[in-house]
Amino acid sequence: MSETISPAASIANPAGADARAEGEHFLALIDNIGDIVARFDRNCRYLYLSPSGAHYIGREAHSFIGRTHAELGLPPEECERWDSVIRRVLQSGVEEEQELPLDYGGNHRLFHWRVVPELDEQGAVKGVVTVARDITESRHAELRLAAYSTRMQEMARRLVQAHETERHNIAGALHDLLGQNLTALGINIDIVRS
Repeated sequence: MSETISPAASIANPAGADARAEGEHFLALIDNIGDIVARFDRNCRYLYLSPSGAHYIGREAHSFIGRTHAELGLPPEECERWDSVIRRVLQSGVEEEQELPLDYGGNHRLFHWRVVPELDEQGAVKGVVTVARDITESRHAELRLAAYSTRMQEMARRLVQAHETERHNIAGALHDLLGQNLTALGINIDIVRS
């Protein structure tokens, strides 16, 4: 029976030329997709960070390896928020997804962050893999679309209101005109009778 080696396992522990080639292929894919991919051990230390992740922070990817967020000097409130999610996934073995704002060096971005447990051969959680996708532009587009929708609803409400007002004005004018004509007709009938 042949053993299947996952791409993540081949990166961490390559076994032979095939596994090494598979790992290199996998890394090339990760390096070029633009999402931030990271691996953490059970102590919340970086095992891997894709170049796109390092780009957002403005450091070299290799400077993250073996270090925690706090050791990297990242903002303490961010470190605690990120590490608490990683620790929960390490403890529970259940993946989590969140929106993750990142404000570093005046660069305000919003990410969809997925934290997935990484299992060893026995099925125990040995670390986590995280994937963060920049959703800043799509969120801005959603907000613009929501604002546009609100404006359209307001315009439709005003149009209906204007239509109702016009209908009321026309009905009033017709009522007044009909009333005047009936009164004039009544007067004319009285004149003819007399």
